[in-house]
Amino acid sequence: MSENRWCIIAGTRSGSTWLEEMMWNASKNNPGNIKLGEFILPRIAGNFDLNYSLDSDNNIIETNIPESFDSVKDFFIKRCNILYNSNTKQSVAFRVFPQTWEYPEFSYLDFFKKLEDRKFKIISLNRNLFDRATSGYFMEHTKKIHRRIDWQTEPKQFYSTMDNAFVNVEPLQKTYIDIADWSRIFLMCFYEDNDRRALTDQLNCPVINYNRALLDCIKYKIPVYPKTSLLKTYEEEYESIIENYEELKEAYFEIIQSLEIIDDKFK
Repeated sequence: MSENRWCIIAGTRSGSTWLEEMMWNASKNNPGNIKLGEFILPRIAGNFDLNYSLDSDNNIIETNIPESFDSVKDFFIKRCNILYNSNTKQSVAFRVFPQTWEYPEFSYLDFFKKLEDRKFKIISLNRNLFDRATSGYFMEHTKKIHRRIDWQTEPKQFYSTMDNAFVNVEPLQKTYIDIADWSRIFLMCFYEDNDRRALTDQLNCPVINYNRALLDCIKYKIPVYPKTSLLKTYEEEYESIIENYEELKEAYFEIIQSLEIIDDKFK
C-alpha cells in the first residue's frame, strides 16, 4: 500500500474540509483509508468525546460508542496518542486549527514534529482573512455549512449546524452585516492565521493557497482528486447580497492597517 498520510494546518472557513476531501478521494481505494476532520480542537471535534480508536493492526478506526472525558488535557493526550501510535502505512487525512491563545499548554510544534516522525506530511492552507471572516459570519447567522451534492439526486443540500442534519439549499438573503460581530470573527481568524504562519515557518512545509489550491497541489506533488461532493457554500457574490458592503470594506481596511496585516483582499 502506498503511504498517503497528510495533516492540513488551517483555520476556520479556510476551505480545509474541501482540501481534506480531495486528498482523501485521491487514496480512497487504499484499504483502511480514513479522514478524521478537525482532529484536535474539542470545540470543533466534539464535546470531549473521542470516537476513534486503534484496531489490532494499529489502524485508526471509528467507534460507535464515543469515550468521554472531563478534562481537556486528558482528551488531548488520548487523541494525540492515537495518531502517534497509528500504523505508518495507513492512509490518513485530517485537519488541525492551531489556537494557542485558547490552549496555551498544548505545544502544537511538538505535536507536528511527532507527526512527521510517524510519516505524516504537513501542509499549510492559506485563505484571505476578509473571505474567511465573511464566510464565518454567514455560517454563524444561517447555521449552515458545507454545501454537498449527491451526483444522482436533487436538490443540493447544506449541512446545518443548528439541525445537525442535511437540509435543502436556500439562497442567501440581502443582509446588513453587524460590523462589530464581523470584526470579532475576523480577529479569531487573524489569531489562527498568526499561529498557522508561525508553525509553517518552523516546519518548513508547503503553503497551499485556497484560490489556486489545485495548481499548488500539483506544484508540490500533493495527490488530490478534484471531484468531490463538496461545493462552494454560497454561490452569491458578497457584493450583491451584503447591503453595507462598502462599510464592511472600510472596516476591513481599518483593521488590517491597525494590526499591520499584509492581507489585502482588494489589491
